[in-house]
Amino acid sequence: MIPHRINAKLFITDETAVSLPAIVPVFHRWIQTQAVPGLLIDVADYKHVQDGPGILIIGHEGDYSLDQANGRSGLLYTRKREWLAPDFKERLKLVISLAVQAAQLLDTEDSLNLTFRTDTIELAFPDRLTAPNTAETFSALQADIITALAEVYGTDEIVLTLTTDDVKR
Repeated sequence: MIPHRINAKLFITDETAVSLPAIVPVFHRWIQTQAVPGLLIDVADYKHVQDGPGILIIGHEGDYSLDQANGRSGLLYTRKREWLAPDFKERLKLVISLAVQAAQLLDTEDSLNLTFRTDTIELAFPDRLTAPNTAETFSALQADIITALAEVYGTDEIVLTLTTDDVKR
């Protein structure tokens, strides 16, 4: 069982600092300067959607967004295609690394005044056919998730929590 799509979200420490309109020119600049890896195509503005995707950079391999789902703002990276690594752990490490890199880049944007939590990351596998949201899937992927997180973050102090048992999420 290897999920094809993988999400990694790093949360913003201060929700009141989030200004979605200020993200738009930053994301446009990322496209122009190729600030993050991957072919970046366009910026989509969903700030009108409550608890929605916020502002997105649509990419070929993956999408970056300042996401506001579930009432928690954060940098979300979604890898959707073109895996070079057949191994799940390596795929996961890539997604986590790209999310961390993008969050660090937003951290350096003086116009945004955003900082991201480094002690929490939300991982999701929006691939219900390959990785349904069940205790069995969680159990099957747990060892690789812990190993990937330990290798990216350089720590063995990792606690995984299944945040929902809703099979539609």
